[in-house]
Amino acid sequence: MINRIKLMTIASLTVFCAMGCKPDLVVEIKAPNTVVETQNIPEVEVVVTNTGTAAVLGTRDVGEKGYMVDIVLSKDKTVPVEWAIVPTPYEFKEDMLLKGGRISVTKTLQPNESATYTMTDILTVPMGLIPPDFNTGGAYLCAVADPGKVINEKNENNNTCGMLIKIVKP
Repeated sequence: MINRIKLMTIASLTVFCAMGCKPDLVVEIKAPNTVVETQNIPEVEVVVTNTGTAAVLGTRDVGEKGYMVDIVLSKDKTVPVEWAIVPTPYEFKEDMLLKGGRISVTKTLQPNESATYTMTDILTVPMGLIPPDFNTGGAYLCAVADPGKVINEKNENNNTCGMLIKIVKP
């Protein structure tokens, strides 16, 4: 049996890949443990790692055919891998996209390479996160890698992560 080798040239990037190898995006999110309703989160850091065996293409190299990352709010850590939306009016809705929460300019990642995206004072916590039936006063700040499902990955079930943040009144 002959192994087939696939060669792709994207801009100035050349990727050698044996047939069957695939990228695999894993995401982490870091933010303050406490945030204020209706105010900006001081800093959110998202780290995207390609744990796969092939490069994953970023939007800087291939436009909309590259991966993006959404920052969403949820009452639980289970968020769908799909495009999130910013609700109108800007009040809490389950699995909502934060205003400014789409990382649409991403870097191509080789296997075992990571990229860190930092958002400083641009993501606003919406109103309505502390309703009477939600007595914890918290929510999960989640990152969703490749919400548009444009990347064919080795594992499509590890593209989300979330951290519990406490929401306080201004």
